[in-house]
Amino acid sequence: MSNSGSTTPILDYVRDRPLRRPRVLTLVLLCVLATTLLAFLAKGIAGLLHAHLWSDYSIGVPLNATEMEIHDALWMIEGYALPAMPLTTFALLLVWLCIAQRNARSIAPRRLRFSTLDAISGWFLPYKCFIRPFEVMKEIFVVSRDEPMDKFTPLVGGWWGCWLAANVLGIMRYVAVGRGSQAEMNFEYGVWNAIDVPLYLVAGILLMVIVYKIDRAQEK
Repeated sequence: MSNSGSTTPILDYVRDRPLRRPRVLTLVLLCVLATTLLAFLAKGIAGLLHAHLWSDYSIGVPLNATEMEIHDALWMIEGYALPAMPLTTFALLLVWLCIAQRNARSIAPRRLRFSTLDAISGWFLPYKCFIRPFEVMKEIFVVSRDEPMDKFTPLVGGWWGCWLAANVLGIMRYVAVGRGSQAEMNFEYGVWNAIDVPLYLVAGILLMVIVYKIDRAQEK
């Protein structure tokens, strides 16, 4: 008895069956991302308090004990949470992107230009890291929502623009701070420690909306 008549339908069924939606992973990613944003918020408030306290100290104003305690607590949160939380969020985002990209390919295989490898390597390759993650995310976004590839997506563009700008400001901090008295340097450090936080918060919130919308679109 030949199995050729039954093999093809089974293979077609497996090939055409939608991939599992990363619902649990999406929820975990959103929760970890929200926690990371809270850590960045603590970083910003700590930076402003740091600048404020050193400004008062430099002009001889007595320091407020409550403000110092809040500053120390927030600084501790930044010191323990920020090194780990962004890395955890990034790792989860890469896994989520791979699954979302595969799901998008099962929805419209001929419309996608980028592979799962592109979704990962685009974050690390020189020069491409400035644009490839945006291209991959936009492609997943429009394909999942059955929209034209050339559709203007301010949500994805705003996320990536804020992310790049925040990283540029973070790098500039190490160049800008380093001249003047101890009080001046600590004041500038506090300001620069907080100045990129609004951009990180906006980028994070937009990313949460993007992830949610893609997950909902692929669920349908």
